[in-house]
Amino acid sequence: MSLNRTRVLPALAFVVLASGHVRLPADDPVRSAAGYPNLIVNRAQIQAIRQKITRQPYRALWERIVADAEQLGRRHVNQTIRQAHRWERAIEFAVTGDREKIADLRGHFLYCAGRPVPPVTHYNWHLAADAVIYDLIGASFSVAEQQQIREYFVEQARAVMLFLKSDRGTANMMSLQRYNVALIGYVARSQEIIEWALNTEWGFKDVINRLEDGIWDEANAYAIHYVLPGWIAVAEAAQNYDGTDLWAYQSPDGDDLQTFLDRYLDMAWPVERTGVGRGSIRIASYGDGSTAMPMLGSPDDIYLINVPAFDPRSAAGRVSLGAALEVAYARRGDPKYAWLLSLTRKRHQSHERAYLNYTALTHGVDLPADIKPPIAASNVWPKAGRAILRADESPAYWTSGSPAAFLVMNKWYGHDHRDRLSLMFHANGRLLYPDMNVIQYEPQHIGWTRHGIGHNLVLVDRIGPWGGPQEIRHMFTPELKFVAVTADPSAQVNRFMKKLEVWETRALLLTREYLLDLFWLSSQTEKNREYTWVLHGLGQLNSDDIGYFRRPEMPRLNHFKWIKDEQHWPTDTNWSVAWRQQTGGLLPGTTTRTGAWFDAPPVGVRMTMLGAPETEAHIGHGPLGYSIRYGINPHHSEGSIPLALARRNAHATIFTSLHEPFVEQKFARLQPVKLRRVMERQDDIAVAIIGGNFRDFVLSDLGGEAESRALKVIDRADCQQQFEYSGFAWLRVAGDTVTARGNLQSFRLYAPKVTRCLFNGKPVAVERDNHGYIAFQALPASQPRPAELTIPEWNRPPPQPAVVTPLGPIVATVALRAGRVKSQRLKITNLTDSSAPGRIHVSAPRGLVVGLATNVAGAPVSGRIGSPDGGFQQMSLGQLAPYKEYEFSLRLKATPELLGKLLPLEITPEVAGRRGRPLSIPVAVGVCLEDDRQERMYTAITPHYRAMIPKQWGTIINLEDAAGLRRSAGNETGLNHWGFPAAGLPARGERRIFGLNGNVAGSGQEVKLVARTSDTLTFQRSTPSAYSNGPAETLRYRFGLEHIAMSITAQSEQTDKGMPMEITLGAFERHLTARTVLHWSDGDSTDFSPAAIGLTYHQYPAHGKPWKRIQWVAIEQAAPFAAVVLLLEFPPEAEVQAGTHSQLYFKLRVKSGEWVIAHFLTPEQFAARQGSQ
Repeated sequence: MSLNRTRVLPALAFVVLASGHVRLPADDPVRSAAGYPNLIVNRAQIQAIRQKITRQPYRALWERIVADAEQLGRRHVNQTIRQAHRWERAIEFAVTGDREKIADLRGHFLYCAGRPVPPVTHYNWHLAADAVIYDLIGASFSVAEQQQIREYFVEQARAVMLFLKSDRGTANMMSLQRYNVALIGYVARSQEIIEWALNTEWGFKDVINRLEDGIWDEANAYAIHYVLPGWIAVAEAAQNYDGTDLWAYQSPDGDDLQTFLDRYLDMAWPVERTGVGRGSIRIASYGDGSTAMPMLGSPDDIYLINVPAFDPRSAAGRVSLGAALEVAYARRGDPKYAWLLSLTRKRHQSHERAYLNYTALTHGVDLPADIKPPIAASNVWPKAGRAILRADESPAYWTSGSPAAFLVMNKWYGHDHRDRLSLMFHANGRLLYPDMNVIQYEPQHIGWTRHGIGHNLVLVDRIGPWGGPQEIRHMFTPELKFVAVTADPSAQVNRFMKKLEVWETRALLLTREYLLDLFWLSSQTEKNREYTWVLHGLGQLNSDDIGYFRRPEMPRLNHFKWIKDEQHWPTDTNWSVAWRQQTGGLLPGTTTRTGAWFDAPPVGVRMTMLGAPETEAHIGHGPLGYSIRYGINPHHSEGSIPLALARRNAHATIFTSLHEPFVEQKFARLQPVKLRRVMERQDDIAVAIIGGNFRDFVLSDLGGEAESRALKVIDRADCQQQFEYSGFAWLRVAGDTVTARGNLQSFRLYAPKVTRCLFNGKPVAVERDNHGYIAFQALPASQPRPAELTIPEWNRPPPQPAVVTPLGPIVATVALRAGRVKSQRLKITNLTDSSAPGRIHVSAPRGLVVGLATNVAGAPVSGRIGSPDGGFQQMSLGQLAPYKEYEFSLRLKATPELLGKLLPLEITPEVAGRRGRPLSIPVAVGVCLEDDRQERMYTAITPHYRAMIPKQWGTIINLEDAAGLRRSAGNETGLNHWGFPAAGLPARGERRIFGLNGNVAGSGQEVKLVARTSDTLTFQRSTPSAYSNGPAETLRYRFGLEHIAMSITAQSEQTDKGMPMEITLGAFERHLTARTVLHWSDGDSTDFSPAAIGLTYHQYPAHGKPWKRIQWVAIEQAAPFAAVVLLLEFPPEAEVQAGTHSQLYFKLRVKSGEWVIAHFLTPEQFAARQGSQ
């Protein structure tokens, strides 16, 4: 071990033992003389701050610190928020010396120091928070007080060290405790504690030694949240304490703290134009904590810089390395850090978990005027089992939108998913194929996020692998990046720890134009296996082949129960789908992204699968965020994560897919690159890729003996084209040049315009014959090229002539109010090769009136809406260009006799006299109660809301407004009702009357349905609750067009209808919007916005207010919820309190049998109601 130190303080000797431990001298004059602060921030830096805050951007940072110190750190009503902002108060004192503002902080430390340290009995994520605060205000104490407080910290650290002898956790948790103890040790100036934190298991040295190729052996998010920034903070403390340079320590494999940090630059995608600074840079993420839909306190991914978070000083900032980069640049001076920092104008990065707050102010230095981005090399990390391919490795990579691919190989890692050999892809400034973390720590029984079906890989017998041994090959050249990983079946296991007994190789080839993906599987048993290739993409699904897909009468993927709107196509020809991305599924208001993101030209990727016998192609939609069961918004065009699947039952197979990123100004047909098979055997393949100005040949041996055997390839479409190679080879014909890479022994190909050949970067001579072929180490062609090549995978019958599709990702129920006209937008695509007039044929039930509102040109269509007699109608839409998607809209109106009914509306497209398959759309009129026997769910559908109620629990699990936005909160739990013992009635060990049995054992009570009408449901507990002395409680619902009424009866109405109760109503969503304000009927308002009270706020009553006796409370929220105001109406004598447990809920004192009504109002309706009070 080599630990160096820089002499920034008076000289101090120290000893490095043979074991690698650091031993500090017992009598240290520097420690006894050191002043405050001297931990993460030292006195010289405080002096620098006094100079820096006279100019921007530091002045703005200082002004925010001072404001937050006062408003959040001193005055806020929520103690949790006051605690979280003690740092601002402490740094303000360190700079200004104003002791009056820290009297309570001083009192806290003197109080702690005067009492015994209690035993540590639980894990503490903020263990060193007191130590960091004390160091900043330490100068306010006398020498004797300082000594007493330091002794307190020594005892605190020893208590933690004792606790950690028996307490075990994940790797990041163990490391976090050590870096926290290290900070305490430096504050306490204790040799014993510092040595323990640096040198024991999970301490600094062990953390660096555990790195594999510089990568932490857990999902990427955990190193960024809990490990790397914390040890950077410790490195500052060590440097300030005695000059020890922890950056200089290297592991036996050569890893160090800078390697640890730099690896996340190596795994970063190009700049994304989010509108945050000069763009955000996200890091390839996988496993727990990977890409997700954002909430206010939880951004959508991990970032190098410019995380699109509302408050980087909050917990949201810990997903970014921006704060650590400020420290690293100040300490190491590496210009690549300066370039990253230059992307943020405010330089307001913080990492609260590592106590690195506003490090631009505390540590940052002025950046050079002319900063160049760093190079961006492709990399393979065999020990860690990761690889990133970058088509452009120059500095232009970061800003050009160049494509990049990331491969999770076959290595186990902590906080993993069943994601081995999975793919991610980024191009044109957008993440196209993510590793989607729909639910963090999803329970295994749900079967999506943590299972193979939720990732971009191949399932074997419907199960994803856990990993095992692997062999890796790669080649990186200016023209291409190639990597192949082979999983050994002798140890490859599934989640049941059973051997898969399947050879698997995934090979990726990346150029500037495309990504080629080859996935070979071969069973080691005699039986055939079911192989399911899966690919998830962000955006709107589209396909020129959509006319071949059919919605099956019986689902063929029902074992993957969360895939919605499944369509399939048995084919042995090529097939393709495209993902077109505008928003990436994000909604304005849930993220700080601006129009730079939402209004940018659409981008996307087209996937083409090479045809193979007995392939069943599928497309469908998976959950995008927040919930598995309800994670699709049918009203948002990108409200799902569309997926493509290919299934084959075979002994061995190769899935060959081509991925072409694109940018478009309008949604018009793109001319795709063509893919054809040159030759394929059991474990090797050769393909041709034909673009507008190039023709590529890719030859790849995918078997377990790759590189050790020579293979000969004869083009099945042109037998004169031949190749001999081993392992891998690539050739490109473009203009007058053939460029070849790889282990190619010879070739002959048709290239009549070629005049030169480059082989592995060097010019070589080729021979030309009279038939237009050129040859390298091969004989001339013996016959001319065929006049027309026969390509079986390109030959297929014509598709249906046209399709009608919903505007959103899936077919959703249209909810109508009887007697009112509603417009319904749809899309039509002409799938013929020529322009033709288009029309639709509408089949409607009696009482449903249908008319055309706008045609495909967007022009309104006037005239009679239609006939209420039902039957068939024909409507002309206008001229349709080939393979272009058009929007049109219908006017729908239902007569009163259809109230409460759910009916089908069938729309059949026609182009050039030929009809396509009909699209069936469910139509609900008034209040409809749908009984889903497969899901065991009742769904109340009205034009204003949708409420889902599991038959097992009887409570509303998911509540959506008319825009499809969830207004209830939780993953697989939602709007719950659970009772609390009323005054004078003992609890007798049971709390909930009705609730959901979600992820918490015993949190629900099964119910039975006792009554149902067209608009009511009544459930009864299977047994009485612990505080009922009568029959089992009942929960009743009355569903209106614009409201839901709910009532709990604790005893039979005949015996005691008025029994008092306390119940809780909630939780309501407030994590997806920046503004949540409660308006009470007495004229009062309460701000429940995250900026006002935080996101982890545990308080009854809100803001210390007493119980309110009110008529109603309205929940007014900003985008994306601004269009609907939820108003809760209470019984006349009800008393109400509002509170949060992260989300919003209400505690009610009501009487048994009284009704609480939830209204869904427009802002105008709510304003009118306020005005009438």
